[in-house]
Amino acid sequence: MISIDGSLIIIIAIIGFLIFALNRLFFRPVQRVMEERERRISGPQQEAKRILDDHDKQLASLQAATSKARREANLYKAQFREKAREESEKVVEASNTEGRQRLERESALLGEQKKHVRNELTAHIQTLANKIAGHFVRG
Repeated sequence: MISIDGSLIIIIAIIGFLIFALNRLFFRPVQRVMEERERRISGPQQEAKRILDDHDKQLASLQAATSKARREANLYKAQFREKAREESEKVVEASNTEGRQRLERESALLGEQKKHVRNELTAHIQTLANKIAGHFVRG
């Protein structure tokens, strides 16, 4: 069996003193160094996180602006194409109208010339017929 004597009190006193001394001389300074290290590391980490968050916000803002600009450009392009198509239709219609009018004028002029040529040919034929008839009658 274990006997308790006076040396036990001395051993407990030595252990208590060692705990107190180690706590004062080793554990507390190590704890302070670790806390200071954590503080030095966490500051730049938080700053880096803040910078990344700002960057992400700026990137999202830029992407939104780019998307908006692309939508506006596509809308403008569609409007421009529609306007160009309408203008093209107007030009084609005007050209067709002018072509029809010119065709009508030229057809009317050609009809007049045809009548004139027919009348001249009829007169010329009549003259030739009279000459031929006169030639046979005389001859």
